[in-house]
Amino acid sequence: MKLWLHMVLQFILTVLQGANAEMLSIPTKWKPLVALVLSAGQMSLGAYQAYWNPDGTTAKVAYRAKADDAKPT
Repeated sequence: MKLWLHMVLQFILTVLQGANAEMLSIPTKWKPLVALVLSAGQMSLGAYQAYWNPDGTTAKVAYRAKADDAKPT
């Protein structure tokens, strides 16, 4: 997963966490469950990013960006 995609997804989930706390349309009894599901999504994304390289190999393998993925300096 590309870093920018990871950051966008984490941002969206973080915004949803705040919306869950403030939204009146979600019943109070469901808010902890919604928070748990959103947290599980954030933890899953974090674990995936920690253990897998952007090209799909495990993080145990050194990652080298391809020439087309490299950013110009």
